[in-house]
Amino acid sequence: MLVAAVVAPAAAYAVTSRQDVHYQASAQVLLLTAGSALPTNSPSLPSVPNTPATQTVLARSPAIAQQAIDIGHLPLSPGAFLAATSIDFSSDGNIVDFSASTKAPELAPQLANAYARAYIHYRYTSQTSGLETLRKTLEARLAASPSGAVRGAIGAQLQAIETQEAVHTADARLFQRAEGAATVEPPTRRNTAIGLALGLVLGIGLAFLLEALDTRIRSSDVVEERLGLPLLGRLPAPSRSLRRGKRLAMLDKPGGPQAEALRILRTNLEFAMLGRDIRSVMVTSAIEEEGKSTTIANLAVAFARVGRRVTIVDLDLRRPYLHRFFDVGDRPGLTEVVLGHASLDQALVPLDVDAEVARSVDAARSNGWAPRLPIGTGAPLHVLTLGPIPPDPGEFVGSQPLAALLEHLRSQCDLLFIDAPPLFHVGDGLTLSARVDAALVITNLGMARRHGLVRLRRLLDSMPARKLGFVVTGVANDDGYGYGAGGYYAYPPSHAEAARQ
Repeated sequence: MLVAAVVAPAAAYAVTSRQDVHYQASAQVLLLTAGSALPTNSPSLPSVPNTPATQTVLARSPAIAQQAIDIGHLPLSPGAFLAATSIDFSSDGNIVDFSASTKAPELAPQLANAYARAYIHYRYTSQTSGLETLRKTLEARLAASPSGAVRGAIGAQLQAIETQEAVHTADARLFQRAEGAATVEPPTRRNTAIGLALGLVLGIGLAFLLEALDTRIRSSDVVEERLGLPLLGRLPAPSRSLRRGKRLAMLDKPGGPQAEALRILRTNLEFAMLGRDIRSVMVTSAIEEEGKSTTIANLAVAFARVGRRVTIVDLDLRRPYLHRFFDVGDRPGLTEVVLGHASLDQALVPLDVDAEVARSVDAARSNGWAPRLPIGTGAPLHVLTLGPIPPDPGEFVGSQPLAALLEHLRSQCDLLFIDAPPLFHVGDGLTLSARVDAALVITNLGMARRHGLVRLRRLLDSMPARKLGFVVTGVANDDGYGYGAGGYYAYPPSHAEAARQ
């Protein structure tokens, strides 16, 4: 709206200001009611209708234009004169306004006055020419008439005509001369105001149009309203170094803003599960690349660091990703366990999260200062990657051996996190929702669309598992839980580190 409100009047001003300046002058002529001194027995004179339409046609004739040019000694042709002038009758038809518009301010009043005088002269001559013609006719008849009585009658008529010619005056007078010219073009102020009004209308229309066409989601409040689920956390996008190295913020940067956001998510999730027998949680999203696998891996580490026994399972049967975050070596995966090619103990990868965090902090300290991070009493985190992708993922996710394996894992830990496939395009996630206690939805604000949320809501409503809430990923770093750069998130340094500072 602001752009349209600024651009439209600016364009109108720029275009109008480049136009040539025109000056206008006007002269007014008063039309009088002419009386007739002709006797009743005199021949009738031809008359021209005195209506404004008829008089306008006559006044716009090239003959009157040429007469005006001759009267004013103007350097114009009749066509150019008529193009530069105009006439307008008043509502009662008694006053005629003769206007002229030119680029030269001194020429406009000359044209208007010459036009008015030529029209007055035309009306006078059009009336006196009839009297002159009648007089000549009577004189010819008088000379040819032998009868004395007839000659007397013709003589009386001729005397009346001569009297009429002597006393006749024009029925049009110059009421007001054109004394000066006023600027009429370009109407810069008017066009700029019109441009501003049109710009506001156009801006409002474009705003509504863009709002209708733009299906992007701008805030988590819209997601909460459309999904009907509570917001459990807002996670900033991982830094470039974490994405490039396929590392986790909870392991590599436990004192950073993203790790703090994950701890808040962990707390909110605990409140959502409070008083409910929820031990297996499926983490899913609408489409791929919304941060589902990164979130579930970090969240599992966050729960393990507070002493919860956590097992994380990769069941994204088409695009597995968890094996990139953890060093699983050549261990078998879930599919091999289900098929009986390996035991569960061989496939589960134990991870000492405290040791991993300490190793990351020591590496950071060797490259420069790093905060002292207290090591808690974290429990081992077990990771079960997918292994070879099955040829028929849809049948595999609904198989009974997989359901039995998931139930066994659920009984062996405090929390079982399952990295499930996205809900759109495939039905694996809906099938898997019948095998878990609850579901957690990941939504990326930069990828979410309004129509997609409507579809996601329908899919979530059809799930048998309890919906705990949703997590928004990809938010700006300055939109998280901090007070600016500096390390409000960081732990206080040790005494030795403080002394070195």
